[in-house]
Amino acid sequence: MIYIITFHNTEYCTDLSLSYVAESPKVTVESMRKIASNCTKLTQLDISCSYEIYGQCIEIMGSRVHPEWTELPPECLLGIFSRLTMGQRRNGPMLVCKTWTNLCQDPSLNTILDLEAEFLSSPDCIYWWSPEFEEKVNSTIRSVVDQSEGGLKEIRVRHCTNQSLSYVAERCPNLEVLGVTYSPKVTVESYMSQLKHLELRFSTVTDKALPFLCKGCPNLEYLDLVGCRYLTSDGVTNGISSLKNLKEIKKPEFTAVNNCGI
Repeated sequence: MIYIITFHNTEYCTDLSLSYVAESPKVTVESMRKIASNCTKLTQLDISCSYEIYGQCIEIMGSRVHPEWTELPPECLLGIFSRLTMGQRRNGPMLVCKTWTNLCQDPSLNTILDLEAEFLSSPDCIYWWSPEFEEKVNSTIRSVVDQSEGGLKEIRVRHCTNQSLSYVAERCPNLEVLGVTYSPKVTVESYMSQLKHLELRFSTVTDKALPFLCKGCPNLEYLDLVGCRYLTSDGVTNGISSLKNLKEIKKPEFTAVNNCGI
């Protein structure tokens, strides 16, 4: 039996068996507690993209609403978890139980590493520019690379280093998209022949380093160099001359200073 309800009157929905509250940012833990207490016949619940609901709440629903909630077949759980971002999985299902943690590390869920949503949802922090935070990002990259078992196809991160990208290059032969922003220590020194899309915003890559970068990524179709203040107009023109498949490039704003190679 399906009802259209608000979370103020769940006491009148004791026969509720299915609830869809996906993409409902105002649904809170307290709302879920009311459902768990009053809707004891609930067998299906969709709470994807309801960001106020965290792991402990999911555990409450699993234990009170239906005894088999945490015992769903792995293929069903993988389907559910695939709708969540990596940050949502780490702050939700991975906190519930060991089984769910292991499922979230399945290679099929780790073909994309995109941390942009987490950065955009948080205010800029001076800690992000510290070596400790760089190592934290590097550790996350290495962890996802290992979990993907070589299947990683897309990476979008900030504040990482060449060391982690070398780790990626050695173990991810299928990587096609690499977005690295606000990472001044990154120059992409590794050979990534399969890479088609590279965003290298606000890095310290120079006119001297750019040709080696382009030769290491010969199949690039898209290159973003916005904010790379050590590049000159002539340096970019010469550096990208080896990219025969390049379709689009975003250049930094050249000034009289960096056009003099300073």
